[in-house]
This record gives sequence, C-alpha cells and structure tokens, in this order.
Amino acid sequence: MLMAVCWTVTSVTASMTSALGVVLLTAVLVLMAQLPFNSHDYWLIRRSWTVMAIFAAAMFFAFGEQSRLGARTHLVLESGGSDPNEFSAYLILPLAYFVESSITAGGTRRLLAAASTVGSIYIIVLTGSRAGVIAALVVILIVSIRQAGRGIRNLAIVGTVGAVCTLIVSEYVWPLVPESVRARLSIEALVQDRGSLRADIWKSGVDLVASSDFRFIVGFGPNGAPLDHHVMHNHFLQVLVDGGVIGLLLFLGIILTALRASWCSVPIFAATVGVTIMMTTLTAYSNFRPAWAVLFMALLISSVRKSHEGVSPKGSSPHRLHAEWTPVPHTQGFAEADGRVSP
Repeated sequence: MLMAVCWTVTSVTASMTSALGVVLLTAVLVLMAQLPFNSHDYWLIRRSWTVMAIFAAAMFFAFGEQSRLGARTHLVLESGGSDPNEFSAYLILPLAYFVESSITAGGTRRLLAAASTVGSIYIIVLTGSRAGVIAALVVILIVSIRQAGRGIRNLAIVGTVGAVCTLIVSEYVWPLVPESVRARLSIEALVQDRGSLRADIWKSGVDLVASSDFRFIVGFGPNGAPLDHHVMHNHFLQVLVDGGVIGLLLFLGIILTALRASWCSVPIFAATVGVTIMMTTLTAYSNFRPAWAVLFMALLISSVRKSHEGVSPKGSSPHRLHAEWTPVPHTQGFAEADGRVSP
C-alpha cells in the first residue's frame, strides 16, 4: 500500500494518510495476535463491549436526529460528519453476545439478553443501514445455528427464544420504524436504486482494473483511481483498485486468518462474518473503526487460545482444546478440560 502511493495520480498527502492508516491497523492486528491474554482478560473486554453498546444506545436515543437522511436516525458529530453504517457496526459484536446469552444464560440474564437483542435490532433498523441489517441477520443466524447444534435442549431454547423475539419484533418493533425507512430496507427499493448506485460504481471499478496494465498487479494507490468515485463502496474492490492483486491477496489473508482464529468463539466468529459482509458494501479504511475492532477481537481470542495451548499437556487433541475454550452457560468463564471454570 505504501509503495502504491509512489504512483498515485492524486494527492500524495491524502494517499499517504490512507496508506499509513492501513499499515498501522495491520501492525496492531499482528500485535494483537502476539500479546499474552488469558480468559479473564477476554471476559473483561467482553463486558466492555456490553458497556459500549449500552452507552451507544443511550447516545442514540438521547441525541439521534433525522435532519439529514430523511427518517433515518443518526448521530451528527460536532464536525458535521455522520455515518449510520458505521454506527450500526458498533452493535454487531454486542448483538452476537446478546443472542448467545439469550440461549445459554438462565433466568433474568436470559430475559435481559433477549431484550437487548430486540433493542439492538431496533436501533440498527432505525439507522436505515442495509449493510447493518443484513449483517445483524447473519449474526443472529450463525449464533442460533451453532448453538442449536449443541444438543436437543439448546435446539428447543433457540426455537422458543427465536419465535418469541420474532413475534415481538414483527408485532411491536417493526411498526415503530418510520415508513420511509421500512421502504428503504425492502428488496424492491434495493433493486430499484441499484443499491444506492453501488452496482454502477462496482462496474466502473472492475472495468478500470480489467483494462489497466501493470496497475492490475500494484493498483492505483489510495484514492488514486481516475474515476468520479474514488470510494468503491466495497472494500474488497477498494483494495483491488488501490493495491492491485497483491493488495487484495494480503487483505483476503487478514480476513481468512480472522475467520479461522475466531471459529472457537461463536459470537466473535459470527461478528467477523457480519463485518466481512458489511465490507462487501462499504469501504472500510482505518477510520471505519468498529469493523476493525471486531477483527482485533478475532485475533485476541486466538491469542488467548494459543496461551492456553502453550501450557496444555502433550498429546492434547484439537477437539479437546476446542472444548476447553467453549463458553459455559451460567458462568463467567471458560470450561476447562477437567470441568473447572477459569476466572
């Protein structure tokens, strides 16, 4: 990415800023996978995500407005900037945690988790973010399917909780959403406006790369594409335009590594898939913080698992190691192989 700045056709300063942001993010990702975290650290960070979601919800309902984007509710910063897509991304991982807890927790905690799930869905829908809504649905499906596969009891709980939450959302939450937002989220509207003209932007980006010479390999540099739209609204295509095939392969490596590393944690894996889907309709430079924060969590959980494997007895099977790091219902820690629960 830094090398691509050398042959960018736009401002070197702007390109360098974007490139340095990506480089720093990559460095943090690598560092996150190396730091010695334990299960207690993980649970503290998990709770911090919950606190962040509560704070974000309070800010949303207290200061959210509909002045610029029709009936879509969004937060406007002092600088005048606003991005409903980015705001909805902050709730993707907390939503995964809420869905998991509504299945695995018991009593009051299950009720609170189910209510938080419905509340998160309501906020994401109010933003009018199509990418956010799709990612939220994918997160709910992944967590539900993986939890349902852990036994008849879990399957029954998933079915019951899912039916109740679906009924509440369809009968009580959905009618509260402004009509224009509901229309925007319909399939008909998506087809009619061609995904807010994304289809045309994607075609121009693909045509540009396909017709280029050496830039097919090395790209045009950040913000360097000779197009009316420098932003591709698809980060995979954005990386291809900016960094060529080399940049795309490196980015795919990051995504695949995050997916593989997060597989042992159902909510983090679901959120990683969710933000990856969001990246197919949004450009996620370093300023798209929530998406990268989820990727950080994927490598963080990998670091936790590696630190545990480092002290595991020789001959431990992958299945045993996976079981050791499976969250246990009604507890605040992880199940150990001998039945103990870590802090």
